[in-house]
Amino acid sequence: MGVNMGLGPTSSITSPLSTMRRLREDERLRAIGMIQAGRTQAYTAAQLHVSQSVVSRLWARYIATGRVQDRPRSGRPKCTTRRDDRRIITGALRDRRLNATQLQQVHRYPTWNPISTQTVRSRLHAAELRARRPYITLPQTNRHRQARRELGRRHQRLSNARGSHVMFSDESRFSLYFNDGRHRVWRRPGERHQPAAMISHDR
Repeated sequence: MGVNMGLGPTSSITSPLSTMRRLREDERLRAIGMIQAGRTQAYTAAQLHVSQSVVSRLWARYIATGRVQDRPRSGRPKCTTRRDDRRIITGALRDRRLNATQLQQVHRYPTWNPISTQTVRSRLHAAELRARRPYITLPQTNRHRQARRELGRRHQRLSNARGSHVMFSDESRFSLYFNDGRHRVWRRPGERHQPAAMISHDR
């Protein structure tokens, strides 16, 4: 921040850090108002504790566009086209158990445009596809289904006295490393019980 030495408003000393400070929108409007009121750019910069070049660029932008907001920035260009994005998404939907590295290889051979695994994940996240643990189903034969129906009928009218002696347990697994060895599938919200996002095996 500036330090007023008592020699007038334009004699304040501004630190190097404050000259790099970005002006808020209300400060930009205040600067434009001060210049329109007849104040110099040097005086305005001293009052806002920024360098004169900041005020000069702000005034030039206001004269050219009539606005004080920053110009829209294009950002870093995308390394994939819309066709590439569709290929990545289609590959994940065809085989939901492919990981980002495998999808990267699927994309690489037809286009020979190398992309990172983070780019693959970003394109899938934009399509609301996230890597989630699949819903596990047990392979059931007709004999299994019949046994389950009989079990349900037997316990359909289980009394509270008998039910209080039943204990349910949940075994949770914790991993100290990034790769826990579990298989995951790409699915959107609400697709947990979709057949494509389910794995059937006997635990």
